[in-house]
Amino acid sequence: MAIGLMRSIRQRHLASSLLAALLLFATDITVMACPFCDAVRPTWSQLREPAQIVALAEVTVTDAQRATLRLVEVAHGHKVPGKVQISPSAKVSPGDLILLFGQTTASSGAEAEQIQWSDLPISKPAYDYLRAAPDLRRPPEERLRYFARFLEDADEQIAEDAYMEFAHAPYSDVAAIGDTFDGDLLKTWLKDRGVPDDRKGFYALALALSRGSKQDQQENVQFLRDWVDNPGDDFRRGLDGVMGALLLAEKNTALELIREKFLANPQAANGHVRNALSAVRFYYEFGEQPDTEAIASAVACLLDRPAFATEAIIDLARWEAWDKLPKVVSLFDRDGYDVSTRHAVVAYLLTSDKDDAAVSLERLRELDADFVNASEERFLLFGGIR
Repeated sequence: MAIGLMRSIRQRHLASSLLAALLLFATDITVMACPFCDAVRPTWSQLREPAQIVALAEVTVTDAQRATLRLVEVAHGHKVPGKVQISPSAKVSPGDLILLFGQTTASSGAEAEQIQWSDLPISKPAYDYLRAAPDLRRPPEERLRYFARFLEDADEQIAEDAYMEFAHAPYSDVAAIGDTFDGDLLKTWLKDRGVPDDRKGFYALALALSRGSKQDQQENVQFLRDWVDNPGDDFRRGLDGVMGALLLAEKNTALELIREKFLANPQAANGHVRNALSAVRFYYEFGEQPDTEAIASAVACLLDRPAFATEAIIDLARWEAWDKLPKVVSLFDRDGYDVSTRHAVVAYLLTSDKDDAAVSLERLRELDADFVNASEERFLLFGGIR
């Protein structure tokens, strides 16, 4: 009775902090963006949206710091002077095209209106692509179907921006246009060494979402499985997306392969394990009726790898895998595990509402009251594991 009351009080005080702490370790999966993409910059559409003026200009004169531009076309906003001077963000030469985004500053008294420009060197085909692109107010499905046409375009600027549109898109929006993707084309890109590796995780995911005949689907799955079976020596960009795609396609069959080959294999390279963990988290969040118990059991294999134990414990807590409690608790004072793992053990026990978790926490407090108390205080003061 006393333990239950004490735990109830503690849980009320720590609930919000524990949630923040757990979220610190959910770093590979977000609901808001493509899970296997690197959204390293805003898309051109995102840059265009807040701009008061969007214009295409040609460089006519340059010197060490300034460039004079001739306005070719104003795509959005009011008319501007025929010539503009800027300090370009990149090296430019006469004849180059520049995309300008302008913001007007409020004028006062006799002062003329001022325009603050940001610039982007651009090709004429890329400008035409952006001008035709649906704006951010259009339905996501309509927008993504447009950008899918330009993936791996011959103009690298266009190809990169089209990919960035998918990198910023929620997974649910990408899944909704699975019929847009050409499986044969995706496999060509995945095999092509000239295609940037940071795009291949997304292309693998798109392959799993693509439509086709039963034979097409079987060939796609075999393509993904061959890649997982032969992952290379260590970290390989895109491998997490390939594993995630295989999980979507084969469910528990793929999960067992990934468990045995990476998660439960002490000889597996850390890079491969990192990719596998990212893929399994994705499958837990987005798979169609995933076997959550099997997923938790697969991740629990990482409790035997000190480099990954902390993250595994936090995942198990998020997934409420309380049956792993004995193994989790055993790591509190095991040699080879660092202080972050000890904090994660405390977080796991505090998150659970099971009586055996409360009992285990008090036993740990008897072993090291200072640490357990300090760990709780960290949640209260900092809202996370430090």
